[in-house]
Amino acid sequence: MERFWLKNYPPGVPADIDPSVYPSVVSLLEESFAKYRDAKAYVCMDKALTFGEVDTLSKALAAWLQGRGLTRGARVAIMMPNVLQYPVALAAVLRAGLIAVNVNPLYTARELEHQLKDSGAEAVIVLENFASALQQAIASTAVKHVVVAAMGNDNTSSPSYPAAYPSVIAVGATDQLDHRAPFSNTGSHIDVSAPGVDVLSTVWDNGFASMSGTSMATPHVAGVAALVRSCNASLTADQVGAIIRETARPLRDAPADPVPNDRYGAGLVDAAAAVARACPIVRPIFTRPWPLRPIFTRPTFITRPWPLQLWPTFTRPIQTRPLFATRPPIIFGTGPLGGEFDMPQPGASPGPQAFTFPTRPIPTCGRASCATVEALPACGGSVPCPACEWLRNPRNCFSFK
Repeated sequence: MERFWLKNYPPGVPADIDPSVYPSVVSLLEESFAKYRDAKAYVCMDKALTFGEVDTLSKALAAWLQGRGLTRGARVAIMMPNVLQYPVALAAVLRAGLIAVNVNPLYTARELEHQLKDSGAEAVIVLENFASALQQAIASTAVKHVVVAAMGNDNTSSPSYPAAYPSVIAVGATDQLDHRAPFSNTGSHIDVSAPGVDVLSTVWDNGFASMSGTSMATPHVAGVAALVRSCNASLTADQVGAIIRETARPLRDAPADPVPNDRYGAGLVDAAAAVARACPIVRPIFTRPWPLRPIFTRPTFITRPWPLQLWPTFTRPIQTRPLFATRPPIIFGTGPLGGEFDMPQPGASPGPQAFTFPTRPIPTCGRASCATVEALPACGGSVPCPACEWLRNPRNCFSFK
């Protein structure tokens, strides 16, 4: 057969190749990545990727796919047209040891559902513009992981998906002065904004680089959502989104602009305000851990938790001293007041005598310097205090009947 296509080959391209030179397509790709690292590999919409950039990006995506638990031979559907993300996704799937399943991005939800089921795809890499059909079909498939490729940094007001879905938080990008980034999309679907210009980010091979884009702004909001959920796990996704929007710091280009607006949404995301709204600090009411010292006035009331048992011994003669003219302090007891007291009574012989008192006031001798608490029957006379020998005032004698 005449190979008429050979006349269109540019100079230097062989008509035949030796398939045994490369053990796999991945080997061919990696040789090209190393050999032409600084050369442009793909160009789309005035943007270009070099072989080195495709190498770096595909390695990162391949590692991510393996980290999700996709094992060798698992199917990954790629639902994208001819955009720069496609060669990166294809190289990543092959380098991870997975099988690429090409999917027409113009499929309807019914057609997409059939192909995903038929191929057994466990993951899908889809351009955001075609995610609407995937959302309708994914519930009845075996797909566990979805990667959305974004085309949102083109300064347009056209809604993109899944960002424009009601249940999704759409994030715009701002610069260091809290102005809208020139590449950030606009529209009524924008919920909040976050820093997206010259953001320090991790890159392949343990490195760091300053990068710009809504892909740099979105992680700020995702981090705030994680903080909100970490301190209040009972919140639903809708409640988390409402808190983030309601606590955002308003941004506008002109003082008369409404908030929310099509350029910044509700404003700049505020992590501290969102967490404070989700988990308000309840300040404890501190109580005194010790009892207040009572201010004793007459009468003074003290609770005695044990029975009163006194055995006074009289070793000094009774002395007559002036009587008190005022009522002494009164001590109340709550415990049983029965007991034996070796206390001489008028007209009675010395020795133990049994007295049973109800819970009533028990006076002391009345002397300020005397700390002895002594039970007093209805004696009606002057009975000395065994501790200080001070005579009680007969007016202070109470009847316990």
